[in-house]
Amino acid sequence: MGNSIKESDVPFDKPDEFDFNDLKDTWDYCMYDAEQTVEVFIKRIDDFNAHLDILKTFKLPLLHISKTQAQLSALALDCVRKKWDDEWDIQLIDTLRIDKYWHIMEWFKNPINHNMNSSLTVNLAGVPHQFGWGGLHGAPDKPVHRKGLIIHVDVGSFYPTIMIEYDLLTRNARDKNKFKEIYDRRMQLKAEGKKKEQAPYKIILNSTYGISNDPYSSAYDPRQAHNVCANGQLLLLDLIEHLEDIPSMELIQSNTDGLIIQIDEEHFEQLDDICYEWETRTRMSLEFDFIKEIYQKDVNNYLFIREDDSVERIGAYVKPLDDLDYDLPIVNKALVDYFVKKIPVEQTILNCNELKEFQIIRKISYKYDHIKHGETILKEKTIRCFASVDSNDLGVSKKHATTGTYEKIEGTPVNCFIYNDAVNGLPVPKKLDKGWYIELAKKRLEDYGIVGGLFNEFI
Repeated sequence: MGNSIKESDVPFDKPDEFDFNDLKDTWDYCMYDAEQTVEVFIKRIDDFNAHLDILKTFKLPLLHISKTQAQLSALALDCVRKKWDDEWDIQLIDTLRIDKYWHIMEWFKNPINHNMNSSLTVNLAGVPHQFGWGGLHGAPDKPVHRKGLIIHVDVGSFYPTIMIEYDLLTRNARDKNKFKEIYDRRMQLKAEGKKKEQAPYKIILNSTYGISNDPYSSAYDPRQAHNVCANGQLLLLDLIEHLEDIPSMELIQSNTDGLIIQIDEEHFEQLDDICYEWETRTRMSLEFDFIKEIYQKDVNNYLFIREDDSVERIGAYVKPLDDLDYDLPIVNKALVDYFVKKIPVEQTILNCNELKEFQIIRKISYKYDHIKHGETILKEKTIRCFASVDSNDLGVSKKHATTGTYEKIEGTPVNCFIYNDAVNGLPVPKKLDKGWYIELAKKRLEDYGIVGGLFNEFI
C-alpha cells in the first residue's frame, strides 16, 4: 500500500526488562500494526461481506465465520463425508461426438493413465495441447500477436453445468437438487444485473468442483471430480474438432472453459451454426467475446482488446494491480500502455516521477533467517527496494535457515536502495536507476515476441 513496513527495534525475545523507550517503541509498533490490519480489512470488505452473505443466505450459524469459503460451500450443500472406492471409474458422457480424435477419449478410459501425474500431449488444429487430470491447456509454442475477427468462445458456468446436466455433483451432498436451485437462482440474479446479490451463489458454484477433489473436505468425491474434469476437456475437444471444418479457423488458445480463435468474417455464420449445434447437443451454453487485438505470451499470460476498447489482462506481467498487490507497477503499466496505446516503454517509465511506482516488494519465508543488504543484516522480513545507479548501494540476499548459505533475492537489481518508510507521494531521487526498469520492460516484451517495438514470431 506504500505505507511504512519498518519493524520494531525491540526483539521479541528481549532477555531483560523493558525501559521506557522499549515500551514506547513496542506500543507504537503494535498500534501501527493494528491500524494497518484495519486498513487492509477495509480494502477487502467486499470479500468479508460475501463471506457473511454465505452464512445468511444458507442460514449457517455465525460460529462458522472463521471457516474458508470452500468449507462454507460444503456446509451449504449439506455434505456428509463418505468413503469411496471407485475413484477411477471414468464414465464418458453420451452427448460427445468425437471422430478424428477418438484416441484421446481412449486415453481417458485407459487404466494405465489413471493417476494424477499422467498427461497426454497432442496437436489439435496445429497447436500443442495437454490433456490430463487438471484441465485442458493449449497454445502455440511461439508468442502471438493478432488483429482481425478474434473470438473468445467461453462456456458459461462450465463445471457447474456439467455437474447438473450429467449428474456429476459430489455424491456427498444430501440433496443434489439444492445445487440446481443455487445455480438457477444465480442465473436469475445475473439476468437481473444484480452482481452483489449473486456473490454467495457464485462462490458455492465455483467452489464445488474444488471441494469434491479435496481429500480434507466433507464433499470429497474423487470419481465425480475426475469425471467432471475429463468430460469438460472432451467437450472442448468435441468443439475444436467441429470448428476445424471452418477453412479460415486458427486456434490461438484453449483453456479449461473456453477457446480463443480467429476466423475470416465470411465464415462467422458457419462458426455460429457449429456452436449452436454443439450447445443444443451437449446442453452447454456459449458466450462470444469479440476481440480486435491480442498479445499472447502463453496460455496463462495474455492481453486482449475487445471491440468496445475494454481490455482483458491475464498473467503476472500485465494483470490489474491494486493497493494490496502493487509490485513493480511501473513495468506493468509500461507493458499495458505499449499494448493498448502503442506508447514506448521508455516514455512511460521516464515520464513517471512517483517513487512508489518503482517499488519492488520482496518477502522471505520461514525457510530463511534474515535479509542482508550488502553486508548489513536487516530486521525486516519484508522489504521495499529500488534499482540504484549508485555503486555503493549493494544488492540484497537471504540466508537459508538450514544451510546457512546466502542467495540473491530473485528479481532484485544488483545495485539497489531500500526504503521501508511510507513512500506514498514521494518523488524519485536522482539515484533511481530508471534504465533498469526499462530493460526489464523490454525483456518482458520479448517474452511476448516483441523486439525493438516490432512483433517477431520467431523468438
